[in-house]
Amino acid sequence: MGLQREKLKRMTEEELIKLIFTPGFTTASQVTSLAGRGVGLDVVREAVEAMGGRVEVKTELNVGTRFTPLSVSVMRVLLVGVRGFLLAFATNSIGEVKLFFPDIGNKIKLVFLSDWLQFHYASPIREKMPRVWMPLVVITGENGNEVGFVVDSYWGKKRQ
Repeated sequence: MGLQREKLKRMTEEELIKLIFTPGFTTASQVTSLAGRGVGLDVVREAVEAMGGRVEVKTELNVGTRFTPLSVSVMRVLLVGVRGFLLAFATNSIGEVKLFFPDIGNKIKLVFLSDWLQFHYASPIREKMPRVWMPLVVITGENGNEVGFVVDSYWGKKRQ
C-alpha cells in the first residue's frame, strides 16, 4: 500500500483503525508466498457484519490491541398467542397473515396450533391485550407448498 510516515502521523486513531480494515492492508515489510498474503481484517469484518454484528477495536500504546467481534443476532418476529402462550414466527418465513375463515382450508393445508401444542402449566402471558383477539392464519411456504398455522391472537412484531 505504501503509506508515508508523515501522513500516518497526522491520522487520528479512528482513521488508523479504519485503515487496517482496508482490503490488501498488511504490516509485513515484504509480501512473499509465506507472509503478508493471508486473510485480511477486511474479510473478518465482512463476515461479522454479514451476521449482523460489528468488530470493535480497542488499542493502547505499549499494551496491545484487542479485536472483539460483537455479534448481535437480531431477528424480526411476529408474536402470536396460542392457548394463552406467546409464540414467535420469524417474519422472513411468513408469506402473509389473514383472518381465519373455515374455507381457507380449501386452499392451503392448515395446522391448528392449539390442537398440536399442549402446555402443562398456567399461562405466562402477562402483557397487555393483544392487537387482534381473533383467530388468524400465519401462512408460510411458497409455490403450492403453503401451510397456514391457525393462532388465537396477534400481539405484534418485535426484534428478538
